[in-house]
Amino acid sequence: MDNEELDLRDKDIRKVLIVSDSHGVSYNLDKVINVMNDCMDLMIHAGDIITDPDIIRSKIRCPMAVVRGNCDFNTDLPLTMKIHLKGHDIFLMHGTGYYTGDKKTLTDMAAANGCDVMVVGHTHVPDVYHDRERNIYLANPGSITRPRQEPSIPTYLVMNINDDGSLEFVPVKLNY
Repeated sequence: MDNEELDLRDKDIRKVLIVSDSHGVSYNLDKVINVMNDCMDLMIHAGDIITDPDIIRSKIRCPMAVVRGNCDFNTDLPLTMKIHLKGHDIFLMHGTGYYTGDKKTLTDMAAANGCDVMVVGHTHVPDVYHDRERNIYLANPGSITRPRQEPSIPTYLVMNINDDGSLEFVPVKLNY
């Protein structure tokens, strides 16, 4: 895997928007960006973006991390990325070939990369899991455009970093 790194340890990151699987459809993503733009400090897209990431970057006022998904062809996007925040490290990948419901494999991968948060997409189903023994979080925002859970409502996640450094993941269903 080609692994990129994004070092944001010198930034005060408190609120992170996490999306995935937009599949080139901008309507829902634009709606979420409009709601979050004034309060998010980082945007993470877990792949299957199927559009030029610079189009999205031009709409936001914070850094953006994005990785390649299985539907992202002919792109220079990395397959994986480590994101270093003050007090936390995130391992970001789409999840193709790895995310089959086995949460231990993914939390093991996060641990092997020195990360306490693993962000994936691919399944189009939102999920947040906390391996309390190792204090590693697995976060999947679901799909912002093509949800597969019932009810079929587009979803995203907001990760809050509290004053004490603890993490809080807030699943959000997109309202129309």
